Amino acid sequence: MMWRTILLRYCFLLVSCLLTALEAVPIDIDKTKVKNTQPVDSAKIEPPDTGLYYDEYLKQVIDVLETDNHFREKLQKADIEEI
Repeated sequence: MMWRTILLRYCFLLVSCLLTALEAVPIDIDKTKVKNTQPVDSAKIEPPDTGLYYDEYLKQVIDVLETDNHFREKLQKADIEEI
């Protein structure tokens, strides 16, 4: 009976090691052959979703403030402590 439990433990250990080794094998991709089909346009990147209830309102406020020249001048002249 004792040999069965020892054999079962070693089989389990062997299977665990094999699964770990098989999952850990890195896949090497030749980066010279990979072509980027869609170029990244930095102007089209949307800000991440904050998950806040007022997220849409926050986006609208940011858009308005970015286009307001008076606010931009105030922000550039302001000290870090005031911000």
